[in-house]
Amino acid sequence: MLSKHLRNEEDRDLWEDFANGSHQAFSTIYEWYSEELYSYGRHITSDNELVKDSIQDLFIDLWKRKEHLSAVHSLRFYLFKALRRIIVKKLTHQRNSIDEFSDENAQIIYPQEYFRIQQEANTERKQVLVATIKQLSKRQREVVYLLFYENLSHQEVAYLMGISIDSVYTLTWKAIKAMKRHLEQHPTLQAILRLIATCLLCQSTSI
Repeated sequence: MLSKHLRNEEDRDLWEDFANGSHQAFSTIYEWYSEELYSYGRHITSDNELVKDSIQDLFIDLWKRKEHLSAVHSLRFYLFKALRRIIVKKLTHQRNSIDEFSDENAQIIYPQEYFRIQQEANTERKQVLVATIKQLSKRQREVVYLLFYENLSHQEVAYLMGISIDSVYTLTWKAIKAMKRHLEQHPTLQAILRLIATCLLCQSTSI
């Protein structure tokens, strides 16, 4: 996997080509990020079609505005922010705010390249880990997803979610505490929890 620094450099070159009208660059951006965008969108709403429509709207808007787009530091962050804005607008139009999203029917979908927990050899322990993350609140899961799986910084997560950095840390601590409580009966998974906790608390790269 490319380092975050190298990926950002590659993204900037790709973005520049796209802004100059390259159809190939546009297709590559879609191929690289559509799955991740769908995964992230599913953390905001359980409406599959709304997420798919929002991703389509995002790329249509990008193509229409390609000649007026400015440089980006992180393409992934830019796309996530844009998608979140579109989804929130659609949900608001439906008179259904993000905070009213029900966790009960939420399906957690993670891109395979980021799902490091999948390396856990024991199937039963995999199921326990997935269940542990699933029992978190929606906003806690979103923070865990962005920090651990998407490798964003606390500052980036705060900006993306429209909350303060202190709130990101608070949600992070609550998520860790909830996961620890859920795994009390599974001591063999404590080492993995410590790894996750370390990753969540050590993301400090600025925007």
